Amino acid sequence: MTPRFVRQTRHLSPADLERMQAAAKQAGLTWPDLVLAATAAWLHQHTGAPEVVLGLPVMTRLGSAAIRVPCMAMNIVPLRVPVRPDAGLFAMARDVAAELRAMRPHLRYRYEQLRRDLKRVGGQRRLFGPVVNIMPFDYALRFAGMPAFAHNLSAGPVEDLSIGMYARSDGSGLRVDFDANPACYSPDVLDTHQRGFLQLLESLVASPEQPVRAAPAPARPSVVDGGPLPIPQRPVLELIKEQARARPDAIAVEHGEHRLTYAALLQSAQALAERLRADGARPDTLVAVSLPRSIDAIVATLGVLFSGAGYLPVDPFGPESRTKAILDDAAPRLTVSSAVKDLTAGMPPQAPGQLAVHRRAGSELPVTAPQSGGPLAYVIYTSGSTGQPNGVQIDHDALAHFVAGATFRYEVTPEDRVLQFAPLHFDASVEEIFVSLCAGATLVLRTDEMLQSVPRLLEACATHGITLLDLPTAFWHELAYSVSTGAARLPPSLRTVIIGGEAALPERVARWRASAGPQIRLLNTYGPTEATVVATVATLSGGPDVTPAGEDVPIGRPLPGVRAVIADAQGRILPTGEEGELHLLGGALARGYLGREALTATRFITLDALPGSPRAYRTGDKVRLREDGQIVFVGRVDDEFKISGHRIDPSEVETALLGHPGVRDAAVVGRCSPAARAGFARTSSPRSPRPPWRSCGSTCWAACPPPWCPVPSCSRSGCHAPAPASWTAPSCAACCPPKRPRPRQREPRPWSAWC
Repeated sequence: MTPRFVRQTRHLSPADLERMQAAAKQAGLTWPDLVLAATAAWLHQHTGAPEVVLGLPVMTRLGSAAIRVPCMAMNIVPLRVPVRPDAGLFAMARDVAAELRAMRPHLRYRYEQLRRDLKRVGGQRRLFGPVVNIMPFDYALRFAGMPAFAHNLSAGPVEDLSIGMYARSDGSGLRVDFDANPACYSPDVLDTHQRGFLQLLESLVASPEQPVRAAPAPARPSVVDGGPLPIPQRPVLELIKEQARARPDAIAVEHGEHRLTYAALLQSAQALAERLRADGARPDTLVAVSLPRSIDAIVATLGVLFSGAGYLPVDPFGPESRTKAILDDAAPRLTVSSAVKDLTAGMPPQAPGQLAVHRRAGSELPVTAPQSGGPLAYVIYTSGSTGQPNGVQIDHDALAHFVAGATFRYEVTPEDRVLQFAPLHFDASVEEIFVSLCAGATLVLRTDEMLQSVPRLLEACATHGITLLDLPTAFWHELAYSVSTGAARLPPSLRTVIIGGEAALPERVARWRASAGPQIRLLNTYGPTEATVVATVATLSGGPDVTPAGEDVPIGRPLPGVRAVIADAQGRILPTGEEGELHLLGGALARGYLGREALTATRFITLDALPGSPRAYRTGDKVRLREDGQIVFVGRVDDEFKISGHRIDPSEVETALLGHPGVRDAAVVGRCSPAARAGFARTSSPRSPRPPWRSCGSTCWAACPPPWCPVPSCSRSGCHAPAPASWTAPSCAACCPPKRPRPRQREPRPWSAWC
């Protein structure tokens, strides 16, 4: 409930009011009976509910001494209206009149007391839906012969929707106010509802015997098109060279006290490209980039692309087993690393120009057949359904397509200063790097000191004049809470915050809206690596296209050049409102998985339900399409889940646990709560004593990827087979092991991933 509300006002003409009064008189009813019946019919048509419960403000002064006392004596009572779809307006109005007569002796049963007696106090347990306040009495006022007019300013706080109807004795007709909770309805949506209600009222009064059931509308398919790209896509290297020619002295990249202009960045990248070509880099081959966050890492990324090869980002401080598995699978012949000796995580920003190129021993450079989407741009590894990491191949056309759509949607300009936050082996870094540099903005690489706390990060953003902040949703949850409690302040330069990686909590969105205000845009993004970083965007605050708040935080509509389709397991497109698997289409789709032809054929399909049978990616995410065109994430069609934006495949953790000599079987599940996400494991041991959990955790740490190491926070062990995926995880308090020490070589983080 909120004291603020949005209002839409319309008037029924005197002729409309007279027709309604005449119809009511013909049926032996009053016109308020017809209005209440029409309201119930309108709600039934929108919800399909067989019974509608309206809130009805009533006077409580009748039959009491209060009748002669000038005071506010009123109550709000629930009015139950059964809706028979085959009944007409008159039949429903007679039911309403009978219900009003039956409840008249009980009008002084206070609303507050009724809620207590029914144990519906607190939360969203309401007694009724929309409130209908009908005032058919005379509003004419005259003072010494001078006419006066009463204006209704507010009928009180609005929980959901309040409909007020005021009769005028001056011949001006009937005033109709729709007051709504702004957290539930935008002005445009409210205006649409009011027009629909009045049109239905008019048609029912004209034909009071017609059934109130809604005419079955044709099912609208769950297909959402982001529209064409606003400008033709252009290769990212061409755009960066254009920025270097137009603004050679503009700062392209900053890291601590070190800076590189666009001209210097282009020169350094092209010089590295010459070295790589001399060592054998070719189109559709891979060059590994194993560098910490630094200006050199940006130079190396661009240098690989200028050489014609695709880059393979590798975490230099990741587990050796996973790094080896990735390098063995991708088989890059060349690796670009740092020439700095004894490189460790947490080192202060290093001066650029310290790159080393190494040849990897092994097979010759793999050369693949030319692809229709242009040369390979990069490969990023994600968890896979087999428990093995899968390399997602993105070509230059897909990257250019994404950059064109995202630059337009985010409104990035050369005046922007963008914080580079994500680990460089995460695909979120692709968005930060290329959208910024292709638009001529300044890319500010974050330092480890910024992650000491949320206030420290925001202070650093203020110091660096950050205008665009791209954060994992898990980190933004902490930031939104800190800002809402006054523990941290947003920098005055900030204009846009982009979040993504997992579902945003409605409570944190509400906190953000209340504390950040409309000056800062909050964009909620969604997209798998296989669709080049981001596919859909929802504006949660700031801007003219803000999504109304509610229990569901949508993932939005597709970017320009992207289509989203919701289909069932057989590939049939579902109607709006039904849950199904999200399929993504458009020019930003990946080639497929490196060396995984069977998996590529399973996930990248042709959607025969659409004309032309276009290529589509099956995301594995279960979603539904709202009537307003916004897509809402519901869950997964498999067991995969995310923690702090990191894709966790339970089978990968199970595989790591089974590598322990003391573990025979293992089952891993994820549990979501309003406050956090956690992973839980259940193991069985072939012998006694069972292996200590800390030992199993170390096994997971050695095999699974940082920066969010998927080591479950809780475990249960036994001598039986592991529980299936439907197993209910225990509470943390029941089985959490002692906190394990953090390894040194790890990016610092202010939040916990698995507990």
